[in-house]
Amino acid sequence: MKSIRRARRDLKQGESVVGTTDRTSAEAPKWMSTTQAAAFLHRTPAQVRRYIDTGQLPARRVKRHWRIMRAAVIRFAVDRVNVDEVLRD
Repeated sequence: MKSIRRARRDLKQGESVVGTTDRTSAEAPKWMSTTQAAAFLHRTPAQVRRYIDTGQLPARRVKRHWRIMRAAVIRFAVDRVNVDEVLRD
């Protein structure tokens, strides 16, 4: 995925990782739902909730829904997810 490659490069260069390949950083949403995070990570929403429950992925509860900072999802992808597996898809 281009978004993970770009995020990894940006992290190495010390740049912001809030943007995506499709939007400018000003347009990118700051928060993601568990469904959006799951799609980005190529995981299921249940797996994302498990990462939240175990403290591996920081998130906030908004009423009955979890919200995850986009930068936290990107950091999680770069640090913990097998990037080669994601890029293969």
